[in-house]
Amino acid sequence: MDTVSTLFQEANGSNELTGNLIKWGVRAEKGKIKLAIFKKINTKWESINTKIVDYPYTDLTASVLYDNNDIFIFTTFGILKFNFSEKDKSIFFGYKNIFSISTLPNYGLFRFDEWVSGVINNKSSLLKYGIELLKFAIKEHKLELIDDIYKK
Repeated sequence: MDTVSTLFQEANGSNELTGNLIKWGVRAEKGKIKLAIFKKINTKWESINTKIVDYPYTDLTASVLYDNNDIFIFTTFGILKFNFSEKDKSIFFGYKNIFSISTLPNYGLFRFDEWVSGVINNKSSLLKYGIELLKFAIKEHKLELIDDIYKK
């Protein structure tokens, strides 16, 4: 990656980014981000997979195709990273806090279900963020989340 500024593409609610044989479609609206993967077969783009993620902060500012299988989505709230596995043709949330050395995540991440489940299912992340996540769950009256945290 030469410089981040050379990779940015402006986004107005949706964006398409094309790599060698893979094309990502990104669309944000009504509290959701829709990710679509297309593969070039002969001369046509065919849909491989689509994932819709609940995300309350859907104002996209830019999307960056890091390589064919990784995409960074820059929102007014923060940075999201998604990965595409060609082996099982799945899209998954691959959050990495690479742009900040902050010890605690931005409070809004607690509203992002995929991030929360990643924290709960990873012992080291749960040790690192569990107290703040529990405080959030109590404040927001999220009984199921409180129960999940205590079970772990």
